Amino acid sequence: MRLLSIDFGTSNTVVALAVDGQAPRTLTFDASPLLPSAVFLGADGSVTVGREAQRQARLDPARYEPNPKRRIDDGEVLLGDRVVDVVDLIAAVLRNVGGEVRRQLGGAAPDEVRLTHPAQWGAPRQNTLVSAARAAGLGGNLVLIPEPVAAAAQYTQLPGRTLPAGGTVAIYDLGGGTFDIAVVGRTQNDFHVLAEAGLSDLGGLDFDQAVLDHVGRTASSTDPARWLQILRPTDASSRRAARAMAEDVRAAKETLSRYPQTEVALPDPFADVHLTRPEFEGLVRPSLIRSIEVLQATLRNAGVGPERLTGIFLVGGSSRIPLVAKLIQDQLGVTPVALDQPETAVALGALLVPIHREGNRTVAFGDRMSGPNLGPSSSGQPVLGPRSDRMPPASPALPAAAGAGAPAATVTGSGPSGGAAVVPGRSTGAAARSTGPVWVAIGVAVVLVAATIVLLVVKPFSGSADPGVTDLPTTRSSSSASSSAGQTSTAVSSTPSGSADPNKPGVGPNKAMTPAELAYLGPAANKLINCGDSSSLFNNQVPEAYRVKRVLRCEIPQSDESGLIGRTLVYVLTAESPAAAKKLTDQIKKDRKKDQYATEDKSGDSTTSTGTLTLVTADHLEQLGALRDGQGVPAIAWVLDKQPFVGVMVGLSAGSSSELLDYYNINYKPR
Repeated sequence: MRLLSIDFGTSNTVVALAVDGQAPRTLTFDASPLLPSAVFLGADGSVTVGREAQRQARLDPARYEPNPKRRIDDGEVLLGDRVVDVVDLIAAVLRNVGGEVRRQLGGAAPDEVRLTHPAQWGAPRQNTLVSAARAAGLGGNLVLIPEPVAAAAQYTQLPGRTLPAGGTVAIYDLGGGTFDIAVVGRTQNDFHVLAEAGLSDLGGLDFDQAVLDHVGRTASSTDPARWLQILRPTDASSRRAARAMAEDVRAAKETLSRYPQTEVALPDPFADVHLTRPEFEGLVRPSLIRSIEVLQATLRNAGVGPERLTGIFLVGGSSRIPLVAKLIQDQLGVTPVALDQPETAVALGALLVPIHREGNRTVAFGDRMSGPNLGPSSSGQPVLGPRSDRMPPASPALPAAAGAGAPAATVTGSGPSGGAAVVPGRSTGAAARSTGPVWVAIGVAVVLVAATIVLLVVKPFSGSADPGVTDLPTTRSSSSASSSAGQTSTAVSSTPSGSADPNKPGVGPNKAMTPAELAYLGPAANKLINCGDSSSLFNNQVPEAYRVKRVLRCEIPQSDESGLIGRTLVYVLTAESPAAAKKLTDQIKKDRKKDQYATEDKSGDSTTSTGTLTLVTADHLEQLGALRDGQGVPAIAWVLDKQPFVGVMVGLSAGSSSELLDYYNINYKPR
């Protein structure tokens, strides 16, 4: 088995390879494990990457892109006189990687390619990366793994370091372009991102700019006009000088991580500038303090104090700046650890992340989710590795393909509901078209019998589009059905008409809400989809204490902006009275089970302009559904003391209630 992992970074790309069970190793490019992610487009259309691209950039910097990862949202990039698709830009780097891998494998291709990505990346960015890998010819067996999960796996390989079940490690990832922090917990069989955050404007490139500004204040007085010309080049000579100065500034910054002082080389007519480590630390300290504040906030969000951490793992080239470890030690009282080359941690760790296959799907070992973990195939469907709590499922924009071990016509993909849908293959040949009425009748009969059996034996909460998750079903109108096919429901004003019956449905998405329900949820209700009356089904499947007069059931549309994972339901439960609504909320609080990582209970009462608000958070609530591992679904419920409504959010894939609470606070919390 030949496993390849690629950590496509802002400044550098790192590649690791494991062959036939041997220890993972990094590949070298020009005697270095770091391949610059730079791309140069020649006037003749030829493309060079890596260090050769950096050298070519001195001749014509306008045809050079040093950091394609920072352009992932741009769609297209202008290089010289040509517009280049970002997918092609990234594919150029990955194609170079593929060529070197095949050379070192004697012409063979890897059996599986694992692509790492920031935990905060949503489906559009993941799709861009996957599309680039396909365009680069890396094959169809692609696995997407969040960077902090890969880093956590590598942490377990450090001498004297372990991450037992229930343990947590903070991944402090300071790279060339961004800062990412994640708290990763370990269960018996897998890794689980408990909380993550980051700063898109903090990284090695920003430190380079700080050094450049500093030396400019010292040296520019020699010839201010020339200095400005280099900073804002308009001719080939100035662009070459700017490119050379940028490289020299970066080299000086890296030197100060190893030595107490260095010289920053500057182009003529400027004299070189002497720079010491204390001076450099003074330049970057404010930015690094911001990263420590984000680290502390992320630990609070995860409900994990510094004293409960198994460790803090430094990842990314810029994390080797000595001040990083010192600030963490001073502020948190924890001594962080790192590899000699922290840039390689993610690529090496990605090869250690356990992946296992279930039928025709490939999923992370021990992972609770079945939705976004899609089986690999020769035709290019990516696999999503261990989940990040904020990592959205693969977008349906990705071309569908066969799952591993499935017939060639089988389609495994991620539909609008976020669950992994396996659609049996269909023959389009002449034999299939000639099927007679008898076979049609037999087929219908078989389907009816099978459906009857399913209804009899499936446990009460079945009805989810995700085969590994069960939830309470709903009855939808035809307009709702169109929404489930990917169309957004038509929004209706969130202010109910004064003449409308407040208890009669006819407003909101799918016109399924009563004016009173719409007013209770507020303007955010207009973003919901697949709304419908679920009263009968709900009341038939829940304990008696949960039964109410009316049940409105909707879904939150999946998007990068929501920050939610998989399918998320919103209920408005109408009780007989405000007192009955409060009693139901108390019952939810009694029935809930807290997750082992949830140390802070966010439940409680607060005062709003519309009355006293009672909020209940539940990491596991079996009465409203079950996840694939048998645990109850995460949920939050809220009630106002003078209203008969109970609002409920239920996550069908999230591992805790924290994501639901964040979304609720922004969208539904009464003010």
